[in-house]
Amino acid sequence: MEEETGSKNFKHMHTAMLILTCIVILCVLKWSSEVSLVLVLAVFLYLLLSPLARRMEKSKFPPLLATIISMLVLLVIIAAAFIFFFYAVDLLMKTLPRYGSRLAELESYLTKLLSKVVDLPSDFTILGGLNVDWISLILSTLRSVSSMAITIISKGVLVLIFVMFLLAERDTVVPKVLEFVKHKDPGTVEQLFFRINRQVSKYLALKSFISILTGIAFFLCTKAVGLEFASLCGVLAFVMNFIPTIGSIIVTIMTILMAVLQFFPAWSPILFVAFGTLIIEGVLGNIIDPKIQGNQLNLSPFVLLVSLTLWGYIWGIIGMFLAVPMMSILQIIFANIDQTKPFAVLLSGGSKQKQKKEKKKKNDDPDQNFKDSIVLPSDRKQ
Repeated sequence: MEEETGSKNFKHMHTAMLILTCIVILCVLKWSSEVSLVLVLAVFLYLLLSPLARRMEKSKFPPLLATIISMLVLLVIIAAAFIFFFYAVDLLMKTLPRYGSRLAELESYLTKLLSKVVDLPSDFTILGGLNVDWISLILSTLRSVSSMAITIISKGVLVLIFVMFLLAERDTVVPKVLEFVKHKDPGTVEQLFFRINRQVSKYLALKSFISILTGIAFFLCTKAVGLEFASLCGVLAFVMNFIPTIGSIIVTIMTILMAVLQFFPAWSPILFVAFGTLIIEGVLGNIIDPKIQGNQLNLSPFVLLVSLTLWGYIWGIIGMFLAVPMMSILQIIFANIDQTKPFAVLLSGGSKQKQKKEKKKKNDDPDQNFKDSIVLPSDRKQ
């Protein structure tokens, strides 16, 4: 009894130490967010590019050439993102002042609707009560964001340097880590690294494919009615699709608001955009995405929402983009360590538990057991 009590106490202490270690690591990541975010971004980009480099090596490309081509692909993508970012900022700064009168017209219409339900003072306006000049606020925000370009570019260059060195050392990264941890079973650790690399790379590739489809669909839907910000809506749909659930909701609401601001009081194009974007998100997000992704992540939706909050708090908006891959990596690591396996179960979507519950329910169902026990004449002949 004393030995059992001692072993239980040891397990509880071990679990408490693990939880405390995780809290300390999260605090350090938050405190050193400017450095840790650069390193984490570099690792994720490496995981995304390393399969491309390895495929080129299998196709008899020299390792150096494979690294250079992979980096060129990354540079083209980043350059395109920066060009579109500055194009979008310039477009918004030029066109938003024209929508000041449209916003006032919409505000007057909403105030009239509200006055039919509630008694309002004659000088009351919905947005006026907030005492905020929304157009000026958005323009000042855009100016401040564009002024941060130098900081963003400097950090981007640092990330690129880290990715380049990781790709150049891709054949020695795992052996060096194995030597560092000095694990009793190197094969297990190597399989763990391989599984993380494969799962994260597959997730990012498939998510990129779904996001591209979503962006194209949003662009075509908004372009069909002549929305001025159609290209911006398409790119936002592509980018925000990487944030589970919340990203889709935000981009859909933003697109509908842009349509309302441009087309009001003509309701037909607004309704077309509203229904079109909702159908796109419903089909791609709830039907095609789950079928393509399958159960490879097996993460609880509640855990994903919590992780969005957690990593968003630590690394801001970029942390929300990295939330799903981070939780997937943690789940793989927890599942391969005996002491942390219960945490892996907590993070999972519970597919195994659902199967066990359904099996138990079927076994406990007397009607089903009675049906299974009946032997039909056709069965006797066989």
